[in-house]
Amino acid sequence: MKIEDLKKRKEELGYTNEMVSKLSGVPLGTVQKFFGGATSKPRYNTLQSIECILFPELHSKIEDWKNLPDGAWMELIDGVLYDRNYPTKRHQYIASQLVIQLSIAIKEKGGPCLVLGPAGVQPDENDDRNGFIPDVLIVCDKEKYTKDEETIVGAPDYVAEVLSPSTEKYDRTLKLNKYWQKGVREYWLIDIKGEEVTVYQFEKGVPPVTYGFEEQIPLGISEGAIVIDFKDISDGMKRFFG
Repeated sequence: MKIEDLKKRKEELGYTNEMVSKLSGVPLGTVQKFFGGATSKPRYNTLQSIECILFPELHSKIEDWKNLPDGAWMELIDGVLYDRNYPTKRHQYIASQLVIQLSIAIKEKGGPCLVLGPAGVQPDENDDRNGFIPDVLIVCDKEKYTKDEETIVGAPDYVAEVLSPSTEKYDRTLKLNKYWQKGVREYWLIDIKGEEVTVYQFEKGVPPVTYGFEEQIPLGISEGAIVIDFKDISDGMKRFFG
């Protein structure tokens, strides 16, 4: 679709650049350049994100995402399908070890909380334009994980994403905003290259905290009753993969 068509549609809807930025997740500066003519060849993802906000009827919905061919590894963000590369061994190791530690700790505490990873999530039953595949998640409302056979329906209590080149940009921006808006209580971003974990406790409204791979990291939704030994995960990764 041509930029001129998007400009016309934006004017018809009465949207400001700020509104387009907030709804699409595209940085305001990029939106301003896009509509101001400073960018003649915008990135495909930028174009798709803005187009989806202005012409939502032309884009994918949750049923399209659920009906993707077997083996397709894609996420739906505001009606746009994004490819995810198959995770590396280090990526899978960190995610699987995190699932193990969380599962053991939560089982000891009892209660209905379920640990999964990876799993399909529709974070808002009334929003048919967003579907994610978090690396690790915790869901404590049984109805959310029993309502649909294929996906979690409703916001998980906790989500962890292991960053990779194909997902880092939107894990840090688009998905972070969606998780916050839809009611995820706690979000971890795990950076393998930087060897750090950034913890967002959306529920408490506090600034994010960054931990190193050698540290003990408290699970915020457990009020500190559960602590993840990330040094054990890091040591194991180094032992197996160098």
